Amino acid sequence: MNIRRASQNDAELLAALNGPIQQQHADHRPDVFYPAQPDAALIDTYCHWLTEPENIFLIGEVANGPVAYLFARIIHRPPNPFVRQQQYLVIDQVSVNPEYHKRGYGRLLIDAAFDLAREHGLRRVVLDVWSFNTDAIAFYHHLGFKPYKISMEAVPDREPVEE
Repeated sequence: MNIRRASQNDAELLAALNGPIQQQHADHRPDVFYPAQPDAALIDTYCHWLTEPENIFLIGEVANGPVAYLFARIIHRPPNPFVRQQQYLVIDQVSVNPEYHKRGYGRLLIDAAFDLAREHGLRRVVLDVWSFNTDAIAFYHHLGFKPYKISMEAVPDREPVEE
């Protein structure tokens, strides 16, 4: 797979490549995610993101054309009274067309993200993964990712809790 940086002309392609992973999220959490819809609003969102200098999009291509992408952001957080200054790469989105799963393309994209981090002098690469996405969790563990914080949610009952 050849990996290249996306250009402003790739917004529509990125919207299309996002479809399978977006639909997976919508199927599992329809309360949070919209169904996949590579419409004008989504394309405009990618157009905007492609103009922001901290955003990096990588597109994976094989002989048949584009099959995967990765969206990462370089984060620079100043120190405050609670935490030290932080600089890291966050992987925001990764999607490999389901027909191309289990061929090493996801790993190549993650390796390219590690290369980006090194190029920018960043010592950390972080990402979020939804708990329903057990295949992705196993994949990221295999690549050396480990939990460093855990997000939790609760839906409060409408009835008061008796003590």
